[in-house]
Amino acid sequence: MPIEDMNNDNSSPVFETLEDKIKLLLTTIAAEETKLACEIQASIENIQSVSGLTGEQFESNPASTIANLIEQNMSIEQVLKESIKKEMSFQLDLEKLLFATPEQHRNN
Repeated sequence: MPIEDMNNDNSSPVFETLEDKIKLLLTTIAAEETKLACEIQASIENIQSVSGLTGEQFESNPASTIANLIEQNMSIEQVLKESIKKEMSFQLDLEKLLFATPEQHRNN
C-alpha cells in the first residue's frame, strides 16, 4: 500500500506518528516476505516434480521435458519480477517516511 494511501483509506486507522507508519510498513513487508517464501517453496516442489528429482533421488520421468522445465522457469521468473517490484515500492515508501520533514509527517 503506498504511503499516500495509508491515511486515505476509510477502513484503516489514522496513523499519528512516524513510528506507527514505519511499523505498518514493516508489518506489510514481513507479510509479503512470508508470501514470497511460500511461492518459492511451491516453485521448488514444482521443479522437483517436473524434473523427476525428489529429495536425494533422481527418478527417470518421461513426462519431464525441456518444455516443462522452461515453462516452470518462466513462472518462477515472473514471481521474482513481481517480488522485486514490490520490494522497490516498499523501499520508496520507507525512504518517503524517513526523509520527510516533520511538517510532511503531520500532514500525512
